[in-house]
Amino acid sequence: MKNIIKYQLKSRRQAMLLTIGIITVLHAVVWILEGIEILKGGHELTSSLVFWIALCSGIMFIIMVIQFIFCSSGHVSDLLYKDTSYLMLTIPRRGWQVLGGRFVAGLLEYLIYAASIIVLSAIHGIIGLILVSATPALFWKFLGYMVRELFILNFDTVLWVAFILVFMFIVTGIIINFVSVLSRSIVRRKSASVAIATVGFFFIIHWTFRLGVFISRHLGWYGRLFFKMGEHFNPPIDPSERIINFPIVKEFFIPVAPFILYLIIAALLFWASSWLFEKKVEV
Repeated sequence: MKNIIKYQLKSRRQAMLLTIGIITVLHAVVWILEGIEILKGGHELTSSLVFWIALCSGIMFIIMVIQFIFCSSGHVSDLLYKDTSYLMLTIPRRGWQVLGGRFVAGLLEYLIYAASIIVLSAIHGIIGLILVSATPALFWKFLGYMVRELFILNFDTVLWVAFILVFMFIVTGIIINFVSVLSRSIVRRKSASVAIATVGFFFIIHWTFRLGVFISRHLGWYGRLFFKMGEHFNPPIDPSERIINFPIVKEFFIPVAPFILYLIIAALLFWASSWLFEKKVEV
């Protein structure tokens, strides 16, 4: 499996560099525009900046959604529909090794994208704070407030959200792998196979979630997430104003049963897709 992970990452290197390059260029455009406003002495977001920030955010969102789908599945379509049979003949592997190795490589690839966006967005955020801060003291107060709210008051919530996202990545990838391998073992035409896989994916996701919500509602299986905001944040723009003058705690109830069902289904489907890949699919 190590070799599969290594060679999959190596084969994806150019695509990763291209994707990260596109994201970096988008951020750089916004950085330049923000820098121009800072040099001009401005301290507000102009309509041009708002447009470019919205455009950059929208494109990044689309890129990350697309990469989420392909990376979570380990780019299984490349394996099923491209001429890679010579690889399988020269280095024979079990189905779970091939699919599992490509999945781990996809997870690592997506983490690289996520880390890149976090770094680029952090730089963008710092420049944006410099832009809207009238004084250095206000900049540090804004920055300290954001760090405290995100990494101190809500650190446990951030960890839980990260866990849920990784869980969704794993489950989504396994289901996509299963429906792709299953449809490929039944239909050899790519267009028909992809159509069947798409319908199968949404069918499993939708009805598993509905069943899980039904079980949670009747058994009371809910987890709680808290989002906390500190009190008395008072930037020195106007001493008479306070953005927040009372503590806020927002409670979110999350049904637990869907996660349990998805975990069970994911384990069964991973075994099934591994068996189908070995026995029924010709690559």
